[in-house]
Amino acid sequence: MSFVVDANVVVALVTTTPRQAAASAWLDRWHAEAEDLHVPQLFTYEVASALVGMEAGKQITAVV
Repeated sequence: MSFVVDANVVVALVTTTPRQAAASAWLDRWHAEAEDLHVPQLFTYEVASALVGMEAGKQITAVV
């Protein structure tokens, strides 16, 4: 089966949020079952936009 991974899953995975464990579990499951994963064409922009928004809202801190 194929899945389209939403940017929110990756954002939850790379940030310390209550959804981090759930995102990790889903990705582990898909990997274990050798599922085909796809992302939308604008995926990188969606992830970047979400992270910038979280940083602007002081939910995360940018590390340079």
